[in-house]
Amino acid sequence: MTLDTIGLIVNLAHARKAGVTLAELREMDWNPKDGGSFERIARRLTLDGKGNNAASAAFDKRAVAVYGYQNPGNGGMLGQTEWSHFAVSNGFSYQDQPWSANFHYDDPRLAETIDWLAGLAGKGLSAPYQYTRSMGADAMFIAGKAAMVPQGSWMITYFAANAKFDNAWLPLPRGPIGRRASMLNGVADSIWVGSKVKEEAWQWVKYLASSDCQGIVAGYGVTFPAIKGMAEKAVAAVQRKTGVDASAFLQMAKEKTFLVPVAENSAEIDEVMRGAMESVLLGRQRAAPALKEANDQVKLLLRRAPKR
Repeated sequence: MTLDTIGLIVNLAHARKAGVTLAELREMDWNPKDGGSFERIARRLTLDGKGNNAASAAFDKRAVAVYGYQNPGNGGMLGQTEWSHFAVSNGFSYQDQPWSANFHYDDPRLAETIDWLAGLAGKGLSAPYQYTRSMGADAMFIAGKAAMVPQGSWMITYFAANAKFDNAWLPLPRGPIGRRASMLNGVADSIWVGSKVKEEAWQWVKYLASSDCQGIVAGYGVTFPAIKGMAEKAVAAVQRKTGVDASAFLQMAKEKTFLVPVAENSAEIDEVMRGAMESVLLGRQRAAPALKEANDQVKLLLRRAPKR
């Protein structure tokens, strides 16, 4: 069994030139009203083609060379790396419990979160959604076009191999609830109900979940085992092999964590939510009416789903 969380990768070389310290980056907070210290730092990290940052009156948001923060995109029904951490740290929750038909995409706390994120592009702090959709936030970071990007622990190796400048993984900013938040995703082994070798499969699955096996997995530093103490071993392996400090992901696991929403007709729900989120990120609608309409469609889909 393994787990993953979300962290914030930061271009430290760029931050130093902008006069932003590691201590400031570690202690960022945000809110949907003025963006908190997170948005203030994003302004300092955003530069136009003449070297003016977004805190300067001379800043030209029509000619941005480096964006202070880049939202990875749409996110659909999960928003795992895109908006979930902001929304939940603002008090939002997806549903009452796994498999519950009562979703809360019409929550005003989600709406104000998405409106705030969508508004960053208008301030020149993030690239417009159309640009991100084609290039991708990860590629922008690697190219030095975005100074901060949220991503999952599964991307540690990718950035270690491709980012040719000093960078660091840091905890996400604290939200209005006073805590950071991250989706906690996990993978576990299972046995197919129709298997003809269930007993043999069970022996294998038991071994995979054992401390002996998870210790071997941790030693490769590719993923974080869920057994207590093994994730720390994986962090040490990552440090040894790549020089990357991945402890921010374990810190996020100790903050407010939440599970992936689980429901019938999830593919259809995701399609509905992608359409709603895109309409807001493109500036076609405000979040409140878009998400209210989407939530009504989600409820309709769930009413039609088979009862569990």
